[in-house]
Amino acid sequence: MVTAAPEQEAARPQEDAAAEALALGEAARRLYEEGGDAARAAADTAAALKALAAAELGLARAAVPRALVLGVLAMVAALATLLYLLAVFAVAVQRAGLDWPWALLLAALLGLALTVLLGWRARAVFRLAGFAATRRQLARLGGEPS
Repeated sequence: MVTAAPEQEAARPQEDAAAEALALGEAARRLYEEGGDAARAAADTAAALKALAAAELGLARAAVPRALVLGVLAMVAALATLLYLLAVFAVAVQRAGLDWPWALLLAALLGLALTVLLGWRARAVFRLAGFAATRRQLARLGGEPS
């Protein structure tokens, strides 16, 4: 069996340590580069999300007025339909034997009842838009009196 000289055996751990140091240095360099790549990718993603949000804000800015106009037109059409239905109701009640003034009064009372019911429900729904919990928290922080 041939054994290496003691000087060679002593140099081998030093070479192994140097090789490990080079490998660790290479691994650290690669890790640093990959971290930089990840940071650039995150910055690119943030920039893309910012551009997307700006584009959607532009779309919303154009869509909200259109939606409001269409909503108002839909309410006008619904009101006209309701008036036609109340007229048909009044005619039906008059044909059933009630005089015209009483038939019209009954149709008006039906319309009034519907208006009160819808107004009551709208008021209940608008209470949800009052930010009550947020206002309570702001009051606790001293932001606004409740």
